[in-house]
Formats: sequence, structure tokens, C-alpha cells
Amino acid sequence: MVSAIALPALAEEFLKYLEARGMSPHTLVNYRIDLELFWKAMQEIQIADLGGVDHLAIRRYLAELAGKKYARRTISRRLSSVRSLYRFLCKNEYLSSNPLLSVTTPKLDKKLPSFLMADETARLMESIGTGTPLGLRDRALFETIYAGGLRVSEAVGLNMDGVDLAAATLRVLGKG
Repeated sequence: MVSAIALPALAEEFLKYLEARGMSPHTLVNYRIDLELFWKAMQEIQIADLGGVDHLAIRRYLAELAGKKYARRTISRRLSSVRSLYRFLCKNEYLSSNPLLSVTTPKLDKKLPSFLMADETARLMESIGTGTPLGLRDRALFETIYAGGLRVSEAVGLNMDGVDLAAATLRVLGKG
């Protein structure tokens, strides 16, 4: 158990751990930024090591973010980054207690997805020319996305290995 730990001393180890777990480079950059901002906020309230952070300091940090008019989603992501760091520190016995266990994540606003009305969908499908092989491909792709409710990322991931013409099925690898 380490008694006094400054974030920079373990940030690289934590980020390498995340990288080894397959986190994307974009996610790693965001974690780094989130943790640097957290550490700066802790230093501003005279907390010099990670063991000195308590749930009140975390709540103060969240209030500071809210006061700066950050979106709830941004605050939630920043808290998630810090929460992951503390789980890592406790799991690896750098710290004996996790001050984030009693801190709740801000509720996110539920946003309804945007969608096309039936007539808009029909016009979109009709606008795709089917007189060429590429046009036929595009029409088939749009029909598949529409009928299957696929995300664009799921459509991009489609390949011929997932097609079973005999069973008239298409295997889609979804998110998560």
C-alpha cells in the first residue's frame, strides 16, 4: 500500500493497462484529458495525493464541472474516467479505499433518436437509381439498414461470411 500517490505517478500505468485491454486510442486520449483535469481540480483544493481524495472532494469537483456548464454526458464521462482509475488503484492495492463508491453518476437526459417518416423513407429509396450494379448495391444496403434497424457501424461491418442464402439470414454483429 502506497501512502502518498500523485496522479502522474500512476496515470501512465493505468493508461497502459487500458490500452492492453483494447481501449481505442481516442478513448485513451479522453481518459488522459479527464484525469489531468481531475488532478488539476484536486490540486486547486490543496489535495496533493490520490489517497487524500474523499467523496466530498469528488462532489466538489462535480459541482465545479456543473458550474462551468458542462453537459451531463461530459460530467458523467469524466466521473467514469476517475471511477475507473480508482477501481484500478484499489484492485492493484495502491489504495485501500475507493471514495467514489458513495458517489452517484449524474442522470443523463433521455434523447429520442431522430428518424425518417414513412414518406421520407420511400422518397429516399426511390432516389437510389437501380440501373447500375452500384445502384443495386446501394439500394440493397439501404433496404437492409431500414428493414433490419441497423446502425451505420453495423452495416459497415457486414461481410459475405454472414450471409446464408439457403436460410435467408444475415448475421449482424451489434454494438457491445
